[in-house]
Amino acid sequence: GSAFKPIVYAAAVAAGMFTPASILMDTPEVYRSSIRGSSWKPRNFERSFSGPVTLRHALAHSINTVAVKIAADVGPRGIVNLAGKMGIKSKMSENLSLALGTSEVSPLELTNAYSVFAGKGLAGAPVFIRSVQSATGQTIGEDRETELNPVLSQAQAYVMTSLLRSVVEEGTGKRAQSLHRPVGGKTGTTNQQRDGWFVGFSADLVTGVWVGFDDHSRMGSGWAQGAGTALPIWTAFMAGALEQRPKLGFEACPGIVFARVDPRNGLLAAAHQLDARLEVFVEGTEPRSDSERIGVGFDGGPTVLAPALERRIPEGMLH
Repeated sequence: GSAFKPIVYAAAVAAGMFTPASILMDTPEVYRSSIRGSSWKPRNFERSFSGPVTLRHALAHSINTVAVKIAADVGPRGIVNLAGKMGIKSKMSENLSLALGTSEVSPLELTNAYSVFAGKGLAGAPVFIRSVQSATGQTIGEDRETELNPVLSQAQAYVMTSLLRSVVEEGTGKRAQSLHRPVGGKTGTTNQQRDGWFVGFSADLVTGVWVGFDDHSRMGSGWAQGAGTALPIWTAFMAGALEQRPKLGFEACPGIVFARVDPRNGLLAAAHQLDARLEVFVEGTEPRSDSERIGVGFDGGPTVLAPALERRIPEGMLH
C-alpha cells in the first residue's frame, strides 16, 4: 500500500526532479496501455481531488494521483532500482501502479528500507544476532557488522526525513504525535482493507508494523486502514521502546538549505507573507524566483518583495 510511496518520492528527490515545494496537480487522469488496450484511472481514498498541491502535502496526506504522476515522471524502473539498493529484494512489477504499493514486500524489507532515511542515506543488510554469550558472559560467537553503502546523499535522506515528519505533524500519521518527540513515518492500506501498515522512525530506532490475516481476507470496512490498525500498535511499542532514550532530533547536514516559500506556487515568498512556509531543499534545488502572488502583510497591506538572496537562509543557521 501507500507505505511504499516514500521510496517513489525518494527516487524523485534523488533524481533532482522534484523538491518538497514542487507544485503537482491532484487531478484525475487516465493511463492507457498500448499493449493490452486497457485503461487505468487512479483514485484517491477520499474519492475527491484538491487541484494544485505541494509535494510535501501530497505525501503527508497520501494522495494517490500525485504519487502516480511522480512515478510516471521518474519511471518505474528507476523506482525499482532504488528499492533494490535500499534492500527490497522481492520481485516488483515495473508499472505505474507500483507507486501505490501494488507489489508485495515483507515487513522486514520495507522497515529496513526506511532505515536509509533515518540512517543518513546508508543501506545495509539486517543483522539478527550481534553476538552469543555463555552463562558466564564470555562471547562464544560474534557476527560481523553489516556493510553500509550510500544509496542516497545525506542531504537527500534529510529531505525525505523532513517529508515523513510531515506525515505525523499534519497528515495521516497524526496519532504518533502522542509520543511527544520527533518521529516520521508513513501509513499504508492495501485494496479492500486487506493489509494495514505503519513504518516509522525516531532518530535512532526504525520500526515497522503490518496488520492483516494469513488468508488475505479483509480486516474490516473503511475504518480498517493503516492509521487505525497498524499505527496504534507502532505508537504503543515506540512509547515503551523510547521511554528511557533521550529525545533526539534530526539534525540538518551539509548540503541542506532552508528558504521561505509561497505554498501556492513553491517560489520564494515575500518578506512579510504570513502564509509562507520554511522549506528544506538539497542545496542547488531551492527556488530562485520571487513569487508574484499578492499576499497579506503584517500590517494588513500587500507584501513587499525583497531580494531573493536575502531570504535564502545560510546552511548551518538552523543546525
